[in-house]
Amino acid sequence: MSNSREIIDLESTLAQPDETGAASASMSSAKAPASRRFTRLPFDGTARLFSSTAMWETQVLDLSLRGVLVQRPEGWDGKVKANFRLELRLAGTAIISMAVTLANVADQLLGFRIEHLDWNSFQHLKRLIELNLGDSESMFLELSALGPGETPAK
Repeated sequence: MSNSREIIDLESTLAQPDETGAASASMSSAKAPASRRFTRLPFDGTARLFSSTAMWETQVLDLSLRGVLVQRPEGWDGKVKANFRLELRLAGTAIISMAVTLANVADQLLGFRIEHLDWNSFQHLKRLIELNLGDSESMFLELSALGPGETPAK
């Protein structure tokens, strides 16, 4: 898959449940509880969340290959199972743009399931997670959790 416009279908690829400034990729001490297939990494940054009719600025709390946890933005009116687009700007010009579905709402937190990423966004997310896991073996284990024959780089 060399075309950066191709879409990665994470609905079938992954199992389990933008911004104006540069986000800090400050993530550390990530652990995946036994009940989780993907490591959730703390993330200190902002993102833009888009519906078909509105846009919200929000704070990203953590992310994984499977999902994103954000603070509930002011004026939020989204519904569980609704589709959104989330754009996370990294330092410099890199943007991770993803199609997400609202999976759960808890107090002031919104949990989104990542459904689709373009190839470049997937590469940025993968590299961000790999850097914060500390080694390529841990990243291999994360990608292995995708399942046989389901890796995005077909």
